[in-house]
Amino acid sequence: MEGREPYRGEGGMPKPRLPNLQGSMSAKEQMRFEFPAGPEAAPGALGIESKVREAVNTAISTSGKSREEIAGLMSEYTGSEITLFMLNAWTAESRRYHRFPFQFALPLEVATGSYFLTHLHNDLRGCRTLIGAEALIADLGTLEQMEVEIRSRKKSLKKYLQESGNFKPANFGGAK
Repeated sequence: MEGREPYRGEGGMPKPRLPNLQGSMSAKEQMRFEFPAGPEAAPGALGIESKVREAVNTAISTSGKSREEIAGLMSEYTGSEITLFMLNAWTAESRRYHRFPFQFALPLEVATGSYFLTHLHNDLRGCRTLIGAEALIADLGTLEQMEVEIRSRKKSLKKYLQESGNFKPANFGGAK
């Protein structure tokens, strides 16, 4: 669109617009991928207390650290006292009204070296989490897809210009 300033990324460089990969895929290609959908906004559909409790318990149990260590690290990271009693209350099925506070999600994940709460949140919102090399691989795939689309667009433009008699290969570095 003319007159519209492109989005600027780091260093003020124009950031390329990402292609709509779902829209450009054939039906057969789309069948190979699962496109997540967000939750329905139906009564009770977003009551996720037990899922949060399960994610917190999984993060703790797979960390290789004691609950005391995790509570201590979370206290250190937040500057707030987080006790073993609090951690146990947040994860106990019998303590239904002791809900895990969202502000402690990041400190818990850093302390346990996990992404269980991030994945839970993103899955429920219809998103996917890419971490480390996964994000770079996805970025590379996006750039490769953009290259394919650019080559296709250039080919279409050249064909149109040739058919209209306005294309002179010498004007384009000898490109055919």
